[in-house]
Amino acid sequence: GCPCAAGYLITEAGDDASGSEDKVGLIYPTTTTGRVKFARSDNGGATFEQIVISEVPGADVQHDLQVVRNAGAGHLVAALLERFDGKSRAASSFSEDWGKTWSPVQYIRSGGTSMRPWLDVYGSRVGIMLTHSQFEGVPDAAPEDASWQIEYLESNDGGRSFGRPEIADPESIKLGPICTEAFACYATGDFVQIPPNPPMFPREFDHIPYPCDLGYVTGLVDCSLDRELGNEISMAFDRNGKSLLAYTKSIAGHPDTQIRVLRQNYRTCKVSACLCAGNITIH
Repeated sequence: GCPCAAGYLITEAGDDASGSEDKVGLIYPTTTTGRVKFARSDNGGATFEQIVISEVPGADVQHDLQVVRNAGAGHLVAALLERFDGKSRAASSFSEDWGKTWSPVQYIRSGGTSMRPWLDVYGSRVGIMLTHSQFEGVPDAAPEDASWQIEYLESNDGGRSFGRPEIADPESIKLGPICTEAFACYATGDFVQIPPNPPMFPREFDHIPYPCDLGYVTGLVDCSLDRELGNEISMAFDRNGKSLLAYTKSIAGHPDTQIRVLRQNYRTCKVSACLCAGNITIH
């Protein structure tokens, strides 16, 4: 099948200063049901070989970004998300030959509903964060009282096994459904006529859905009230091996959200921002 949304891109410098021996890798889902691939190059991106990481007949892998990281010495780790049998589940796989072959997929979070897995590596350690709800189903169909939280899992053996998921932030980041229909928000919201050259986040249009991801759109747009968290969360290890998690928390829907950063030990460091005002204050 044809590729869908491109996932994470990685590179590794080769010996030739021209870049002709650099390694390049890209993870992506395809329109072939249940298939996630890794495109790898040993010649700086001049040509690519397509490798299948995961293939689950009947699964849908096109509702979230797939992520891959380079741990060095040929070791790669991927975080995947798939929908299967009306449920959403997070998985991982690893490679020890820079993506030529991949381990069987292991499901690291299958209970409830998961979305937006993100990962980073630090030596043999692998950290994965994701958004999760105890609701069983898919994010778009969550009931209004479904609570979403940030969870974190860690591996100390290069992704071969993971500890149990921990709740990183005790506060819920959102209640209710989350729109995940592709990344253009082809959701269930009404078509809304936005006037030409609208002001930034116009308050006079609070009674209708905003353009997807609070963007600037003119003409007819298909939007949703459940897009305030955006498309991604992210995490990274610092130089001391402490994981940092970044994500958005919904306070009252689109007009009021926070960007939060957590440092490992789960002591909350809130970086809050009113997106409408456009200023950021660190607490």
